[in-house]
Amino acid sequence: MNFTTSLERIALVKVAVVILNNPENQDIVRIYDRPVNDGLCSVHERDLYIKQKISKCGIPNVLMEKILQLIPQIRRQFENWRYEHSLNFRHDFGRMNDICWNFLGTIDYMETAKRLVRSEDFTFFQRFPVACFYWLTNDVLRLWLAASTTEKANLIPYIFDRGTPNIILGIVEQWIIWLQAGAVKKRLYFYVKKFIHFPGVIPPPFEMWQELPSEEVKCLLRRILRDHFGTSIGRDIFSRMDANVRMQLFKEDPYSVLAMYLRWPLQTEFLEMAKHLYSSMDGGIFFMLIKHIISKICYKEESQLDYRILLKLFWLQSPDEFKNLPGIRLFSESIIFEYFFK
Repeated sequence: MNFTTSLERIALVKVAVVILNNPENQDIVRIYDRPVNDGLCSVHERDLYIKQKISKCGIPNVLMEKILQLIPQIRRQFENWRYEHSLNFRHDFGRMNDICWNFLGTIDYMETAKRLVRSEDFTFFQRFPVACFYWLTNDVLRLWLAASTTEKANLIPYIFDRGTPNIILGIVEQWIIWLQAGAVKKRLYFYVKKFIHFPGVIPPPFEMWQELPSEEVKCLLRRILRDHFGTSIGRDIFSRMDANVRMQLFKEDPYSVLAMYLRWPLQTEFLEMAKHLYSSMDGGIFFMLIKHIISKICYKEESQLDYRILLKLFWLQSPDEFKNLPGIRLFSESIIFEYFFK
């Protein structure tokens, strides 16, 4: 989980982000995200367009190909983040320039939230719920103190009228109660603790973990594994954990871990992680993972070649005790299995 990457990869990510931040280039990549057979655009047309746009930059062809592979993945990260936040906050934070990217080419959720909350381009009504949801205590205080009496009075009705999810509404209400009670930071936990274990809620800052009993910490980590391992929120937390403690947690839920390792950019670590988790798996989990990889192959926006190779290697390295189970053996002799192993 302690990710390292080359200087080349870091540079390529930066170049890909710069390309995507150009509004003209966003249009062609957005069209690419639609089904290829709708006649609007093909992968070749998109790549040719981008090559022409940056041909004068002197980027070697071998590096250009790597950039072209990064662009759709980065774009998809943005669209997923955009959809998730539009659903939560009923506002489209749909500008690439507002996104903070890490060296892996994935969105840094916390830094992006800080950028949105501190941007004057958004209103108090749009920024305050984001600050509450991401536990940005100083920003919550700053926004609340700067808000007018009318803005404070209209905040909850505004959130309610827009059909914001109840969990977001509840979180904002508890923060307001804390603010009205004097905003004592040491007391914040007692106002918001009931939301810590709700599905999808951002984990609290580490200083608040000290308030949690050890069993609650374990429950919180399991929830983060389930809800946030596919984002920078989860990866940052698990990368800070002791390796042995982290692996013990992973062994409690091997399917969730390996399902997340099938997502970009972790696929290169999937096979190695699987070796550590076979002892915690059973035939049912193994078969679910096989089906999960096949679904990745079928998914038009993923790289079929990579996942086909991954499926073969996963099958070859897996223990015979799984492959010889009656249901799995029957599947391995089927036409479907043969098709995906061609």
